[in-house]
Amino acid sequence: MELKLIAYAKERAVLYFFLIFLVLYIVVALMGMSWAGWCLMGVFASLAIAFRGHHFLKGFTFTVTILAVVSLAMYYPQYFVTVGGFRLSGLIVPLLQVIMFGMGTELSLKDFAQVLRMPRGVIIGVICHYTIMPLVGFGLARMFGFPPEIAAGIILVGCCPSGLASNVMSFLARANLALSVSVTTVSTLLAPFLTPLMMRLLAGSFIEGALAGDGLGYNEDGYFSHYRRVGVPLFCSRPVQGTR
Repeated sequence: MELKLIAYAKERAVLYFFLIFLVLYIVVALMGMSWAGWCLMGVFASLAIAFRGHHFLKGFTFTVTILAVVSLAMYYPQYFVTVGGFRLSGLIVPLLQVIMFGMGTELSLKDFAQVLRMPRGVIIGVICHYTIMPLVGFGLARMFGFPPEIAAGIILVGCCPSGLASNVMSFLARANLALSVSVTTVSTLLAPFLTPLMMRLLAGSFIEGALAGDGLGYNEDGYFSHYRRVGVPLFCSRPVQGTR
């Protein structure tokens, strides 16, 4: 009984903090003060703590935490570009490799073997990737009447292969991570052929450059960057996974 009262008191305290930060953010934002970003971060941080203590909402803690960090970057982007002359964008690939290394320790060769024995999931995933996503991008571009350049960019996002983010989401959702990595790899292999084709079919009506395939052809660095971010960390995680 005492533990329940303590847990209830904690939930009430977190709720109060959330309401305080929310009111502060609204007031500060309306006044145009510079520390509104910290208040917005406090809103999401308190919300993440509240979700952490709730069984049903616990799975959204990571998402809300990301929103808290994004709110800081949105209000104070200058602090997230360079540090002492070093561009923080140079850390993107190493950090992605670390993330993929961690997920690789949760996989085994048996997981991929099971996917290969039942390739239907990979085939369905790739087909959906190159049909649903491009058509959604095309529909959004048509529905909202974006300028031709913006419309072509939206369609291009839908026509590009899935990246590391989809694997991270599958890992967090405790889905079939081996299937997600396999679909990502196959869609990347097909991207040099299918991405220009889908752009010509869907974006040709928005911008003439898409008809010529400008900038949509084979790019060696971009093509193999996926394997530097995904393949290398997965391979390096084999010895670690084998010791578990």
